[in-house]
Amino acid sequence: MTATIALHHTYEHYLEALDRSAVKLEFCDGLIYAMAGGTVLHGLLSTRVTTLLSAKLLQCTVLNSDVKVHIDVAAAATFPDASVVFGSIQRATIDAHAIVNPVLIVEVTSPSTEDYDRGAKLAQYQRLDSVRACSWFRTGSGASPSRAARPRGGPRKTSSALAPSCWTSPPFGSRSTSCTARPSSRRLSRRPQWLLSRRPI
Repeated sequence: MTATIALHHTYEHYLEALDRSAVKLEFCDGLIYAMAGGTVLHGLLSTRVTTLLSAKLLQCTVLNSDVKVHIDVAAAATFPDASVVFGSIQRATIDAHAIVNPVLIVEVTSPSTEDYDRGAKLAQYQRLDSVRACSWFRTGSGASPSRAARPRGGPRKTSSALAPSCWTSPPFGSRSTSCTARPSSRRLSRRPQWLLSRRPI
């Protein structure tokens, strides 16, 4: 999606603007971003991701891009292309239409949005205590998915033609945030095959 900066507002003003808007709006530090419609490839990748996650993460709830994520400490709200919740869904006190406890965030990016998605947006998601990983699928000519992981020692980036880009916050596979994968009932710490192969970038 293409992001366009609008006006400086409070979160309450953002919600009012969102109610009146014909397009999705995201909020970050008082700035409202109007999200343009996605491409056919964007829609295809988003659908495949949510379908795959739903099939693999049997004990989790997989949500699509219609569901807003609220990050209170970052004064932000976003519409990720997919989000995953383990256990019950918790809603924001200030915004009943937004969730606050995703364990996984997925964004399908394009050349025009990648800096925003992997910069300001990632910084927001990293401030959510529940989030254990953020993944990106890139669209566009010559773009291939990649993966980035953060071990206990600090940030580290890797990539793979078989994997999305991904920031991981340990402990990703703890019992309190684990999901069962088909067919071997592995916890989420045993990531699906498309998250395993990687090389440094």
